[in-house]
Amino acid sequence: MTGSVVVAGAGLAGLTAAVTLHQAGLATTVVERRAQVGGASRESAGWIWRYTDLDGYRSGAPLGDRALQHTVLDGFDPAVAWLEEQGVRVIERGTGRTFTEGVRVDTDQMIEALVAHLPTDRLHVGTSLERVEPDRSTWRATTSCDHDGAVTSTELHPSVIVLAGGGYAADVERIARESKAPTSVAACWSVRARNGGDGSTLAAIAGLGVPRSVPVDGECFTRLVPDAAGAALERLLIPFGELGSLEDHRLLDAHGAGIERASHDWSGALQAWELARTTGRGWIELGAGALASTVHAGPVADIVTLARTLGLHVQEASAADGSPVVRMPVVAGLTHSRCGIVVDADAAVVGVPGLYAVGADAADVGRGGTAGGLAQALVLGRAAAHGVIRQLAATTSG
Repeated sequence: MTGSVVVAGAGLAGLTAAVTLHQAGLATTVVERRAQVGGASRESAGWIWRYTDLDGYRSGAPLGDRALQHTVLDGFDPAVAWLEEQGVRVIERGTGRTFTEGVRVDTDQMIEALVAHLPTDRLHVGTSLERVEPDRSTWRATTSCDHDGAVTSTELHPSVIVLAGGGYAADVERIARESKAPTSVAACWSVRARNGGDGSTLAAIAGLGVPRSVPVDGECFTRLVPDAAGAALERLLIPFGELGSLEDHRLLDAHGAGIERASHDWSGALQAWELARTTGRGWIELGAGALASTVHAGPVADIVTLARTLGLHVQEASAADGSPVVRMPVVAGLTHSRCGIVVDADAAVVGVPGLYAVGADAADVGRGGTAGGLAQALVLGRAAAHGVIRQLAATTSG
């Protein structure tokens, strides 16, 4: 088997694809536009999970890509086992929910373990994929690297390209335009994954006519984040993201109006996205049941105490029925985009041979709800690598 591969993006999806391809003996080059690998995956809480069956996906993420949901469901256990074989340590098993299953990892350790399997001369940080064009039986991929203000361009001619740039949740203007959110509202948003995708890989293939998922409505996987900055934002980012899953809570927009929660929105992600489209910021109101609950980050009462200690404007108030509640200011935190590239079950881009898309660059498994971004990254990274291997093996034998 001969051929070479360029992987654009070094988050979980890109590194999973690259390590799998390298272990199969393929010359694989990884380009990452940031100075650090890991992308948005490094900043997550580390939960890699799936629904227990297809019915779970269809109820929990009703607009998600059906074929990809099936791929994640079937490929999840082998992918997690493979991850452990690479030296990734599982620090917790089980999600605590009857309808999901999964593991939790230390994301920094996971990324470093995967990087250790790649030759150092094949991983290029601070390097962007600028343009992709067909070149007879291969691709012409132009990359650029900025060294102390001196930009160097390089032209590569891989057999296959795997896009793993992480979508475009960091492109706030684009999300606002696609979702028709007012500029004043978008100005309130927080980009929850600071190393999330900016759409640069999608821009690199703009001339190829690659199909995007329909409808392109700007939907992002959104979590609540504290309306704060500095240490308060850093320390409360993950805990606040879990508060939306509590039963005894209300989400209020900036005007104090309640935002309804869909019956299937168990994580509160759609509710947070609705906040993003209406006022951008608001309040989370926690009743007695919520305050007595515990989330993965710890007891909710302790999270509220920490918020007070860090200077967050925590209010004691009364609900409509007169019962005491606690209100804390929140903003919509964009995590990853959901209008990705249309791919098949092997993560191959539909209608464009030799091009693959994984992670948040691919059509989303969780549209219209929640479905686990790290699971999509891991499983599609593996699926793409196996698809590439089959493609190049067929080409060689032919």
